[in-house]
Amino acid sequence: MLSIGEFARITGLTVKALRHYDERGLIRPTRVDPFTRHRSYGNGQLADAVLVAALRTADTPLERIRAALASPADARAVVAGFRSELAAARAAQDAALAAAEVFVDAFADPGPVVERDVDARHWAGVELSVPVPDDPETTAGADAALSRAAGRLRAELEHAGASPQQPMWTAMAEGDDGAALVTLCWPLTAPAPQGLPTTVEDLPVRTGTLPRRRELVARWDRGPEDATGHGLPHPAMIALMHELSAREAAGLPDPFDGTDALRQTVWPTEGPDGSAVVELALTLVAHEH
Repeated sequence: MLSIGEFARITGLTVKALRHYDERGLIRPTRVDPFTRHRSYGNGQLADAVLVAALRTADTPLERIRAALASPADARAVVAGFRSELAAARAAQDAALAAAEVFVDAFADPGPVVERDVDARHWAGVELSVPVPDDPETTAGADAALSRAAGRLRAELEHAGASPQQPMWTAMAEGDDGAALVTLCWPLTAPAPQGLPTTVEDLPVRTGTLPRRRELVARWDRGPEDATGHGLPHPAMIALMHELSAREAAGLPDPFDGTDALRQTVWPTEGPDGSAVVELALTLVAHEH
C-alpha cells in the first residue's frame, strides 16, 4: 500500500488532485483509515493514475478520462477523438484570427466610397423578416430559406415570360421589433409580369422598380479566400459606415435613415484575381424621370 503522498510523488499528481479525483469517482483509494481519514492506494492503481495525469496534462475533459479508464483498450481512441476536436477548434480559431486581421486592416484603411448615377431597374424578389440572431444558425437558416424561395421565383418568372438577370442583389431594411427585412431580388429587363404568385416557399413575393438614382457605393474584393467568416460584416460595410459618419459630421443628410434599403450585390468574378467583389449601395437621390 502507498500513502497518498507516496502515490502523488510516483504518479505526478498532487495530493489535492487525488482528493478531487476521489470525489469525482475517477481514482478511489484502496483504503481510507476510519479514524484518521488518511487515504492509501494500491500498486495496481498506478497505471490508471498515470493515465489520468497524462490526459489531464493535455486538458482532456474528465468525462473522456472516465471513458478511457472504463475501457483501457479504447484509451487511444479517446485520445484520438479529443485530438481531432482540438484540431477543429484550432482551425476555427485560426480562421477567426484571420478575420480579425482583415478587420484591423479595414479599420486602418476603410477603402474608397464613391457616388454614381444608375438607370432604373425593375425587379422581383422574395422577402423574409429575420430576427436579431442569438446564434449563427439563425442567419444560416434564413439564407437557405431565401435561396430556396428565390429559385422557385425564378422558375415562376421564366414561366411568365420574364428574363431574370444576374447577379441578384439583397435589399436589407429595418423591420418590426428590430428585425431585419431582407429581400432577395432578381433584376428584370421589364416590369414584373402580372399573375405571379403572392408567395413562394411560404415567403411573400415583392416586385418593384428602383428609380434612376445617385447611389453611394462601397466595394470590397473578397480575394481568393473570404477570411471574414460567417456572420461578420465585411469591410465594405465598414467603409460605408465610415463615409456616412463623415457625412453626418459635415451636416449632410443621412441616406441610411430607414426609408431606403441597403442593397448588397456580389459580383462573382470582378476581383483582380477573378474573385468575387461585394458591393453595397445606398440611394442618395432619386432622379426625376
